[in-house]
Amino acid sequence: PRAACVEGAMRDVPPRAPSMLVLVLGCVCGVTGGVQPDLQQLIHEANEARYQTALRQRYAALRGVHDPGAFHEGEGARFLYDFFYPAWRCPFMERMGRLGDGGKWIASPRRFKALGDRCTVVSYGAGGDISFEVALLNATDCTVYLADPTVDMEAHRRIWLSVAPPSKADRLRILPYGLGGRDARVSNADTGEPMNVRTLDSAVAENGIQHIHLLKVDVEGAEWEAFDHLFAQGNAPGPGPPLLDKVDEISIELHRADAAEGTGCRGRACDVKAVVRFFSSLEARGFRIFSYEANLFGATAFAEFSLIRRSIKGYLT
Repeated sequence: PRAACVEGAMRDVPPRAPSMLVLVLGCVCGVTGGVQPDLQQLIHEANEARYQTALRQRYAALRGVHDPGAFHEGEGARFLYDFFYPAWRCPFMERMGRLGDGGKWIASPRRFKALGDRCTVVSYGAGGDISFEVALLNATDCTVYLADPTVDMEAHRRIWLSVAPPSKADRLRILPYGLGGRDARVSNADTGEPMNVRTLDSAVAENGIQHIHLLKVDVEGAEWEAFDHLFAQGNAPGPGPPLLDKVDEISIELHRADAAEGTGCRGRACDVKAVVRFFSSLEARGFRIFSYEANLFGATAFAEFSLIRRSIKGYLT
């Protein structure tokens, strides 16, 4: 009976109501403190079935859009990112960091807590706000590698040290470069100032990182070139390249590809193709979208997504 209750909850609770799902699982189905092992597979299979249905609906809908100009700002606009809704259900997902721009969704804080000091987070893009990283550091024993060559990172380190418990003071590691599709010295698109960027694989090798439990990316358009580099390693679509195989969860803000530096992408048709290629490449490697928020600072240009690899069942704990 409990298994049937869980299956019904996964089917009937609205997909954007994780707190309601937790309430139903706990109060109606008697599932508390995480989902019991004998029910995890059931929820996992229900998630994958729902996701495959969502994929079929997505591409059927996109095939019906013959004019990429339909995705535009203003009255009658079709928001491109709405075609990539979070069909994967994480009942214990939690938003960390400040409200609005800067906060991020993770699949389950308990998963990171259970990892103890083995937990590794790589975070690109700090800007003027590290509330997400501070919240994660306070709630877990993760080590966070934080990179943003556009701001004073030592100021961010001082912010953390001012609130950090002594045992966690060294859990924040500063990387002196940004994320790119190649190792290079480039110009900041906003200021023209020179800055260093590295590929993710270079950063992993330089810092001896064995596994990335969470990759956060908010790099103002540089994500396209960086992920194209990662996808090219595995000749996407197809089996995941070794580096992406070492990533469990991704939290990323996407920006208009046709407005980003270094993409060679111009025009709305190019942007639509870039977004479709991005998600289809990650989904071919086993990642599933579990959270999506429009970032209204960019009207229809920016959106926040969180994805988890479907083989990771820690989101049910």
